[in-house]
Amino acid sequence: MQKNSRLARLVWLSVAVFTVHNLEEVIGDFSGWGQAHFAVLQHQPEALASNYDLIIIGLTLAVLLYAWVLRKNTSHLRRVLPWFASIMIVVSLWHIGVSLWAGSAQPGVWTAAFLNLPCYVVVLLRMQKNKATT
Repeated sequence: MQKNSRLARLVWLSVAVFTVHNLEEVIGDFSGWGQAHFAVLQHQPEALASNYDLIIIGLTLAVLLYAWVLRKNTSHLRRVLPWFASIMIVVSLWHIGVSLWAGSAQPGVWTAAFLNLPCYVVVLLRMQKNKATT
């Protein structure tokens, strides 16, 4: 199998997982959950609280566009994808930790635990394996 097609599958898997995770946050009212569980978030700027869904949707579309525009630039994707996967692993651990600390499932925790962590760990392992064979 071609290495470029494997890379493309890893990129689009990462984008799909990111999208599903962000949908869970939007559907679960991430901002509202935060305000209900953390006093400091009750005083966040109204512009952020009332537009959180739009911000997350915009971020998701930006990642999708970024992946689409750079889909043929394999050297760039090989550098960026491990960073993206690493960031999403940290985000996932944060979701899990905050949920345990708050005693309540934060919107995004289920995809973080059962989709993000496994998928992004696989992405990192595959990227390492591909790096070792080049």
